[in-house]
Amino acid sequence: MGTNSDGETVPTDFDDGIEDYDSSYSASNTVWERRSEIKNQIDSGNPCVISHWFNSSLDKSEIDDVEDLKGIAVGHSETAYEYEEGDDPVWNPTEPTLYVTTHDTYGDINEITLKSTTLLFLVQSIDP
Repeated sequence: MGTNSDGETVPTDFDDGIEDYDSSYSASNTVWERRSEIKNQIDSGNPCVISHWFNSSLDKSEIDDVEDLKGIAVGHSETAYEYEEGDDPVWNPTEPTLYVTTHDTYGDINEITLKSTTLLFLVQSIDP
């Protein structure tokens, strides 16, 4: 999975690690604001992993592939298992705010707010 000596793993490598651990699972990455993918996974009973990046200096126009994020993005990953759509579209009425309930690495329950202006998150789908 590419985990280094500090215990850090690039989120784009999680799908390979999941499939290496148990080959009966099929894992894949979806990038760039695919809130519909989060909803589809949760609605089908398959929680997904959301990885989000905090490096605000990233220029999305310079990133052609998820591999371009390796070594430059700093972030965190959490398991998404529930969502609620807001009725307050901020910028785009076809993309209402999505409030996603997650479990993080430390066992805490959190809420991630994804607006139509939210950039740079990766959704990892895991299907049995």
